[in-house]
Amino acid sequence: MRQFVGSCLIVDDVRSTRLAIRSWLSSLGFECFECGNGGEAATLIETLRPSIVVTDIDMPGGDGVQLIRNIRESTEPELIKMPVLVISSLEDTMIEDFVQKVGGSAFASKPLDRDQFLMAFFATLRGSECWGSFTQAFQVATVSPKLRRYVAQYEADWI
Repeated sequence: MRQFVGSCLIVDDVRSTRLAIRSWLSSLGFECFECGNGGEAATLIETLRPSIVVTDIDMPGGDGVQLIRNIRESTEPELIKMPVLVISSLEDTMIEDFVQKVGGSAFASKPLDRDQFLMAFFATLRGSECWGSFTQAFQVATVSPKLRRYVAQYEADWI
């Protein structure tokens, strides 16, 4: 049985966008679920309880703004705190402020660039309570001699 580092619900009416995000996150160990609109997503969130939601804004059958509002207005603390990364091709200087005001955790612009998307994705998780379960899965076994010297030098001050 495969061990996942977390789960993600991908909500977008464009199938190719969902497939790209699924591919990127699955390769990093995330279990991914997807749907095409905010209405479907609201139902799935209740049953799946994903670690994070990635949602578009402009979708038929339930937009991302209403989905975020439903999450933030939930009576369940687990849902209220759920990280939500908003993705959109809507171009406007107000988009990031708008996303923040409606309760989105972060924003990534479409068309999605893999590296920029992953930076936004992990920045969104890092600010959430579920981040601790992912950090060990992505640790790289490197040692910086310079950092080790700093640690040794200042360790006495911490104790």
